[in-house]
Amino acid sequence: MRSSVRKATEELARNDGVALIATLILGMIAISFTLTMIYLSREGSRLSGIEGRYQKALQAAKGGVEVAIDYVRNCSPANTLPAFYASHTGTLNCACSMGTPGNKTYYPCDGSSASFVSLIGNYQVYVSIKVETLESSCENAPTDPTKKSVVSFCRIISNSTNTDTGRKERASVDVLYKLSVDNCGS
Repeated sequence: MRSSVRKATEELARNDGVALIATLILGMIAISFTLTMIYLSREGSRLSGIEGRYQKALQAAKGGVEVAIDYVRNCSPANTLPAFYASHTGTLNCACSMGTPGNKTYYPCDGSSASFVSLIGNYQVYVSIKVETLESSCENAPTDPTKKSVVSFCRIISNSTNTDTGRKERASVDVLYKLSVDNCGS
C-alpha cells in the first residue's frame, strides 16, 4: 500500500507544473478577453460621438440650403440677402422679367450669384448660389410666338464646419433647385 501511495504522490508531483501552466494560460485568455471588451466599448462610444457631431454638421448644411431656397423662391426686383448673416456677397439679380407689360414675372437672371456665411450653433455655414437659366420658345402659343417659357436652375452648395477647437466635423450638401416659370399661357 505504501508503494501505491508513493506512486500517487509522485504522479501528482509531476502534474503540478502542468496545472500551473494551464491556470496561467486561462488567466491570460480571460485578461485578453476583458481588455478587448473594454477597448470595443470605448471605441464604440467614440464612434457614436463622431457620428452624432457629423449629423449636426449635416443638419446645419441642410439648413443653409433651406435658407437659400427660400431666398430664391421669394425673388423680387429688390431682393437682397437678410442683414443678420455674418457676411454676404452678391445678390440674385431678380429684375429679369418675362411677360406682357403689367403682367411681368420676375425670376433670377442667368449667371447671377450670391453667397452668405452664417453661424448656426457651433457650425459656420458657407452657402453659395449660382443661377443658370434656360429659355425656350413655346410652340403652343398661338397668339404670340415671341413669348417664352423660362426655367432657372439654381446650384446651391452649402458647407458647414464645427468651430469648436479639436472638433473639425464637416458636411457638404450640393443641390440643384429648379425654378420654372411658364409665360406661354394667356
